Amino acid sequence: MIGTFFSNACIVFTLMVIGFLPYSRLRARRLPTTLDRLLTGLAAGVMGVLLMLYALPVPNSKLILDLRHLPVVTCALFLGPSASLVAGLVEGIGRVAIFGLNQTSLLAALNMLLVSAISPILARIKRRLAIRVLVVNVYALTQISALVVWLMPTHTQLAWVFLTYWIVSLAAGYGSAWLMTQLFAHFRRQRELEQMSSVDFLTGLNNTRHFDLVINELAARAATGTESLSILAIDIDHFKSVNDTYGHPAGDAVLQQLAEVLQTCTGSRDIVSRNGGEEFTVLMPASTLIVAQEMAERIRATVERRDFLLPNGESIHITVSLGVACLPESTVDTSAFLQLADDALYTAKKRGRNRVCIASP
Repeated sequence: MIGTFFSNACIVFTLMVIGFLPYSRLRARRLPTTLDRLLTGLAAGVMGVLLMLYALPVPNSKLILDLRHLPVVTCALFLGPSASLVAGLVEGIGRVAIFGLNQTSLLAALNMLLVSAISPILARIKRRLAIRVLVVNVYALTQISALVVWLMPTHTQLAWVFLTYWIVSLAAGYGSAWLMTQLFAHFRRQRELEQMSSVDFLTGLNNTRHFDLVINELAARAATGTESLSILAIDIDHFKSVNDTYGHPAGDAVLQQLAEVLQTCTGSRDIVSRNGGEEFTVLMPASTLIVAQEMAERIRATVERRDFLLPNGESIHITVSLGVACLPESTVDTSAFLQLADDALYTAKKRGRNRVCIASP
């Protein structure tokens, strides 16, 4: 009996780790949507059905005892009612499908649906996680035990079975909650490290590493003719004089404020990066050369008009020069694409700065 419940607990822990891997990577880029929660509830329900296959049969009855409530209450604790309800529904359907359409199966299915509906409510009490885990698991175990006693009130071994079942279930419930918190914490740290490796620490923009990854992907897509790709190469004019005159903290403040301007002027699909020093780029997927030129001019004019506030309270004006190139309008050679934008930027500098130049094919 203990071995059966222990096997159930091992299955729960193992599948939680395996199932969390793709889900955590999905969450790395956005918050979970309703669809994410429903799919996770579905997976949890399938886990509960698997646990039934390794359940402890109660002698002289059609009852089985297992830990299928754990996926349901774990969903309730960490993902909310939608995931919990789906898990309970899948487990209920599985109970009837595997063990037949009879009174015991129907009652067990309805019982799990009730657990899946009430557990999220109990999980929302404003207490620390350990208390919420205890409340939700005790509720689920009480309801399951009540159903067993109601169906088999005279069974002589129920006391020993329940004692073992409750001890293992509560231990596994706390183990599941601890495992989930550790998994969330681990992948949260992993996401933070990934962000640190791809974000410029000073401006919060994408760094060169991220820029290289993105431009290769987008340029390959543009080379197939799927969509065009434009790039703006941006450089602050006479930035060295800002550092020499006002100090490096002032130069950092200018870089940060220019990053804000670039993020404000560009669209949601555009990728803004700091490529080193006073050099910036804007990648514009699905943008023609004309659209990119208009964007570059908007950035140039906005920077020229803006007051850049320094740490000492003074404000200064700066200008930027920009070079624009587009795949496939400027070139079809993806390896020459970035160089064309740099050459156009150099031309803008050579012609007097504070201007936009278009790459020559």
